[in-house]
Parts: sequence; C-alpha cells; structure tokens
Amino acid sequence: MCSPSLVLNYDHLRFILNLLKPESPEDDDAVANLFLKLEEAEDDSDELRYDRCLMEVIDTAILACKGTMNSLAAAAPTSDSNLADTSSTERRIWKRQIEQAITWLHERGIVWGDVKPENVLIDTAADAWLVDFSGSWTDGWVDEELAETVEGDLQGLLRLKEFLDMRPRWLWNEPQKVQQHTLRFDVKALKHVVAKTAGLEGQSQRVKVKKLAEGASNKVMTATVGQRRFIVKMPDPLVPRRLITASEVATLEFLRTELDLPVPRVLAWSDSDDNAVGREYIILEEARGVDLKTAWPSLDIRQRMDLVEQIVTIQQRLLQASKSFRAYGSLYFTEDAAKFDFDRQIEVETAKSSRYIIGPLAHEHFMDAG
Repeated sequence: MCSPSLVLNYDHLRFILNLLKPESPEDDDAVANLFLKLEEAEDDSDELRYDRCLMEVIDTAILACKGTMNSLAAAAPTSDSNLADTSSTERRIWKRQIEQAITWLHERGIVWGDVKPENVLIDTAADAWLVDFSGSWTDGWVDEELAETVEGDLQGLLRLKEFLDMRPRWLWNEPQKVQQHTLRFDVKALKHVVAKTAGLEGQSQRVKVKKLAEGASNKVMTATVGQRRFIVKMPDPLVPRRLITASEVATLEFLRTELDLPVPRVLAWSDSDDNAVGREYIILEEARGVDLKTAWPSLDIRQRMDLVEQIVTIQQRLLQASKSFRAYGSLYFTEDAAKFDFDRQIEVETAKSSRYIIGPLAHEHFMDAG
C-alpha cells in the first residue's frame, strides 16, 4: 500500500506545516475532512481507493495553500519575459527536486501525467512541489501517444529541465532553429546611436545596454544613459525585412499624432541593416508606469471604472479611424512607396496630414517568396 508521505514532493513534513496556515477556515475544514477520509481509506483493502483519496487530499490542500505559492511558470525565466529573480542554484535545485519526486512516484507505480510548469509550485522556502494528479496531458510538454505513461512523465521532465535552463525548445532541428533566431549586431555602434539620440554624441561610453525581453517577432533591450532610459527593438531575423520596421514606425506615429493616443514616441530608427549597427532597429522613449495586472487589485471601484472608460475611448478612436482605411494591408509613410517600390498603395485620408498610405501586409505569412 502507498505511504501517506506521497504528497507534492519528497517532504511530507513541510507539506503538513503549510497546511497549518490555510487561507480561510473553510479551507481548513475541507482539508481536515479529507484527512479523515484518508485515514479511513488507509484501513481499506482497496489500494486504488486509497490512492484516489490521497490525490484528492493533495489537490484540495494545494487550493488551501495557494496564497503561499507561485507556479513555476511565473517563478522561472521564460523566452518572452525578463529574467525572473531566480538564481542558477535555485533552478538546479528545482530540477533535482522535480526529478526526485517523479522518480518517487514511478517507484510506487504512479504516473504524474500533466507535466508542465503550471503544475509545479514554488513555495515560500523556494522549494518545488508537484500538483494535479487527476490525469491529463498538455500538448508541447507530453506527446499525446505518451499521455499518462511513465515515458510521458520522463519526456515532460526533460522539457521542464530545458525550460529551467532557458534553452530554446523546438521539437525538431533545434540547432538550425537557434541559428535562425540568433541576432548579431554591433553593440558599440548601437551605443553611439543611443548617445546621439540622447543628445550626448561622442559619449557612448555612458550608455548601458541590457536585454529586456524577446519573442517570436522582436528582441527588446533597454539602453540607459544616466537617468534616462530608452527602449531598443530589433526585429527577429525571420520576420519580413524592412517592412516590419517601416510599418511599425509609421503606425506608432499615426496613433500618436493623428489619434492622440498614448503610445511611445519613436526617437530614431533604421529600416535597413545597411548601417553601422548592422541591423534594423527602433529606439523609443520608455513608457513609464505599472502594468494593469499589478495595479488593478489596489484600485477602488471608481478608479477601475475610469480606467475602463479610457480603454473604451481608445477603442472608439481606433474604430473611427478605421473608416479612413479603404484597403487591407499595413500602414506606411507616403515616401516608403518609392523606397520599397510598392506595386500599389492607397492613400489614407486623415484630417491632419497626407503622410500615410496602405501598402503590403508586413507579415511573414504573406511575404513567403517560396
């Protein structure tokens, strides 16, 4: 029969200590009742009943303790966010704890199943705990044909380790994919451009460049000069060359000057990699503030209503502006038509200027020459 120490990870005692601080009396009662059921099941000859009951205890206990834990997906670094405050030592410990817990389960004939970062919780002591033993699988972490098997758990474990190592994860041709998404440029030249943008030409040694984030379309960095901070964007090598940058700059300028929307000001850009930096780039002023997800819980109802009204107003302006667009495509400056030799372009009729046109859609799905 399984040992009652089958819990979220290898440390049963710490799990019980966490249960002493549930979020509410109702949670406390729910967990207590489940432990009574578990004691009854332990005396039953049906081991399957005991195992099912134990899993129910675990999942309910996690809900009771959720206020003291974060998911691994939120605690660990990812490809599309800044480095979280996790050291390589912590990530190495998490990998070991997860592997030990999975091994412990397999030795007792139990499969975890739904292996993914969201089902690994990190407690206040920075230890990893496994959750969700209800059976399932998530595409991208476990292949469907390996769902709810030991092999599937081991496959998911390998991918969790890759996730914690911050390695790009492609299911095939990983070396080639890494090469395709690698962006090389002249950092010193970029610092010169930033210094000139800040009005400090010749003082590039004062510029500090730091990676901020990256995704499928852009690499984003911060460039700091004294108390000023700029945002630097460079398109991923796989996106349509030149058009993406030219269209993004024109779109931001259109939103800011024509619709008076609060978007960052473009301070400098190049829509060609034929420059000293060696890459296309956009340098923007930093949009200072706190993301809505962080601020929302502390706002009162009046502040929330005001925010919603502002968002609705922005949507209304965008909807009204769409009436000026008589074609489907991407937004560009008028002079881009000759520069990029567009076959066709349509002028955007606005009240303030005739600076904009609709040109080719700047998206890789529509620019594949193959």
